[in-house]
Amino acid sequence: MRKKNAILAALKLADLEVDYVVIPNIWDVAGGLALVRAAGRTVQAQEGGRWAPMERFEASARADGKADLRYWRLPVAIGPRPWRD
Repeated sequence: MRKKNAILAALKLADLEVDYVVIPNIWDVAGGLALVRAAGRTVQAQEGGRWAPMERFEASARADGKADLRYWRLPVAIGPRPWRD
């Protein structure tokens, strides 16, 4: 997955259209999102059926109700500017 994220970041640097990564794990996207932001692109996450600018990773609840970042999984979109649903 690291290679995929590096490729996505390179595409963003080349100013190509928005890509959509479907429900990745936190370790699949954290480094790539930092590169995308450094390139001046925006990162949006879909939560509760709405897209919003992604400001941080928030821990998701496990089956026992305890929050843990290992369980973070949200659809992520990368593009030139924020948009609204």
